[in-house]
Order: sequence, then C-alpha cells, then structure tokens
Amino acid sequence: MELKNLVNILRFGGRFIIIDTDGNPKAVLMSYQEFEELMVDKVAGKLIDELKEVERVNEEITRAQLTDLREEVLKEDFVITTQQTMAFSQYPEIRVEPLPDNIEEEFD
Repeated sequence: MELKNLVNILRFGGRFIIIDTDGNPKAVLMSYQEFEELMVDKVAGKLIDELKEVERVNEEITRAQLTDLREEVLKEDFVITTQQTMAFSQYPEIRVEPLPDNIEEEFD
C-alpha cells in the first residue's frame, strides 16, 4: 500500500496503523494529532512527577530549617526574672515585658 493511501486512512478516522514483518510489530504510523495527544499526556505526567519531587525537596529543606531554628532557640539562655518579665542571661539589658493594657492611650 502506498504511503499516500495510509495517510488518507489516518486522516479519515484511523487512529494508528501498525506495520509488522512476519507478525512482529516494527513501526506505528499515526496522525500528527494523535501523536500530539500522546506527547501532551506524557509531558504532563513528567512535569507532575518533577513538581512532586521539587515539592518533596522543599519540604525537606523547610523541615531542616525549622529544626535548625528550633535548636538555635533552645540554645538561647533565658532567665525568667519575674512571672511577667524575661531576660537573656548573656544580655541582661535586653528584657521582654508585656505591654501595658492602656497602650493605645499612650499613643493618642
């Protein structure tokens, strides 16, 4: 069969034609539209897999950063000086105190 006839068969409704030798498939002839659809599905699947991997790596990085931050915070040497005031033992001039209830009045 001529190639022109095979192309016409594909154009008018055939999805693909398998070319074989002695019952063993050797090639597939398909319309370009069918090829594009297959490739879009393949590429989309590959992109999804790659995005999942990027997301997994980002989660690992975030977990590691949080662990490092948690360890850093736990290394800080806090001293509770009163029930409402905290200070760093290394830097006694730095203190953490709650704001007064009437804080809005002070800025009016």
